[in-house]
Amino acid sequence: MSYREGGLSSTGVRILISIPFLAAGVYLIRLHCSLSMLGILPVLIGILLLISPALSYVTKPVISIFYPKNGKQEVNLMFSIPESRIMEGKHDEALALLKKMIPKDPQRLEVYTRIMDLAVRKMNQPGVAWEAFRMGLSGISNRRDLMALTDHYKLLIDYRKEQD
Repeated sequence: MSYREGGLSSTGVRILISIPFLAAGVYLIRLHCSLSMLGILPVLIGILLLISPALSYVTKPVISIFYPKNGKQEVNLMFSIPESRIMEGKHDEALALLKKMIPKDPQRLEVYTRIMDLAVRKMNQPGVAWEAFRMGLSGISNRRDLMALTDHYKLLIDYRKEQD
């Protein structure tokens, strides 16, 4: 059972429980023709049962902006570790960390481009960039990302030629 299914069944139960309270409260209020405490109490209980699910449906779209649940958040955070290793001059360690990311998210273009940039610009190892390029060609299925990968590799080849 997924999170959404659990939320829907919980909401359904709350609605089913609150309907008798709301109906009894409205009936008692109409019976006495005034807002008596006897009629207001069941209505309040029914409203309290419905407030939590109603608020969750209203706030879910807003909360997802601040706390995305797309499954790739871990990989985004993981880029900071290799970047710090690059800043420290530990290029081999950064390269190893970047390569470990590929099995976790083989469709992610940024992993391959960072490996290629590191290999060509910092480590002067075009063979490593070529290997990352080939892995990217086999790992990425999105056509636009494949074209971006190819263009990035061409730019690095041009950069390498300028440096020689």
